[in-house]
Amino acid sequence: MVFQQPPRAFIDAGVFAKTSADICQTLYSVISGQAQSGYPPNGAVVDARGINYLNSKSSGNSMLCGLTPWLTTGSTSTNNPATILLPAGTIIISAPWILPDGSKLIGEGSGMGTPPGTVLQAASNFSGPMVYLGYNGTPNGYSTNPCPNNSNNICRGVSVENVTLFGAGVASGIQNTNSAELSYVSNVSLLEMPGTGLLVSGGGAQNSGPYSNITFDILHSALAQPSTVCAEIEGVGGTRGIHGLSCVSSPDSQVAIYLDSSNNSIEDVSITGFYDGIRVGQNKNAQGNVLANVFGDTNPPRGINQPVNLVHIENTNGTTTVSDLAIVGIGNAGGSGTTTIEDDLTQAPQYISDSYIALYALGQSKNGGYSRYTTSPSATNWTAGTTTPGTNSCYSGSLYSCAGTTSSCNSKALWGCISSSWTALK
Repeated sequence: MVFQQPPRAFIDAGVFAKTSADICQTLYSVISGQAQSGYPPNGAVVDARGINYLNSKSSGNSMLCGLTPWLTTGSTSTNNPATILLPAGTIIISAPWILPDGSKLIGEGSGMGTPPGTVLQAASNFSGPMVYLGYNGTPNGYSTNPCPNNSNNICRGVSVENVTLFGAGVASGIQNTNSAELSYVSNVSLLEMPGTGLLVSGGGAQNSGPYSNITFDILHSALAQPSTVCAEIEGVGGTRGIHGLSCVSSPDSQVAIYLDSSNNSIEDVSITGFYDGIRVGQNKNAQGNVLANVFGDTNPPRGINQPVNLVHIENTNGTTTVSDLAIVGIGNAGGSGTTTIEDDLTQAPQYISDSYIALYALGQSKNGGYSRYTTSPSATNWTAGTTTPGTNSCYSGSLYSCAGTTSSCNSKALWGCISSSWTALK
């Protein structure tokens, strides 16, 4: 397996900026080797922080970009890897940025605050994802494949960090179907996107990530659609997970996160304004996943409600397989009619409305049922104490281990819940 060598050269793109050329034309001239005498084969750090709306083609206080930095007019493209240091301010882009093998975008910070970070804003005629990590095939207008270095056309070492993608109500966010090891997203805000904020899909994205410190927010609820999705992992076969994610949309959106892949972890997540927070296994197999520290926001912004179902485990009648799922430390502070876990596999369905659940572990199918353990008293569980369970009501099928003295346990170590009442078993 061969990876790109780290770039060793440093090129100041600001010295090549012209008011007649947009920022992406300037970057292309540098990365293709046209602006200076050649370009290092292993790539370079291309510093564009000296470019602004005064020394490049602009509209108002915003810089303009007609094409990705790796493509110029006339269907001429380059696959030269580059680590681009983007300037602070707003760059209005009219076409997706497709990052080739070994390329990185690093901005001056995400968010719309003061001082401003780096904002890539979709033009009014934009459609589709704003940024592709690699690409499977040859994109429209390109002369070459952005991932040409192996038989599977898979990129490596492609990343985006410290930027805001502003969808302006027309664009989606980041799509990775073709970048694997050392490819990641970090500290990125995905704003005003009626489609999907982050999509990781297909075998080409296996072992990518982590996808960390990501904010998805529909600032104007009228832009959100029922199909609006914060993040989706589908059919990848394992990533390094989503670690740190905030999802906010209007109450009309159906699902914040689709988990339709195996061997992933999703942790440190806050979800507000979706019908389902995390929907597991609706479209493809989802086995060996971990969900940790996930919450339906207890202090929702702009009066938006918490999820109706924070975690929804799907039952597709054998179309997909969900098993070996560990849910650790989750909570949903919704009111009446909301649930923290809806499990359609173990019962038809099982609703657990506890505000907080320490552990919910779903195993594999056996004899028409599923192995399962939870610390919730609102579902079948196995607990322990030093005295008999007494006459307290219980959830049928639960077990209780009495670990006290012979007298305190009435000489019975194991109790079972039958018809909501405890019965001594042994």
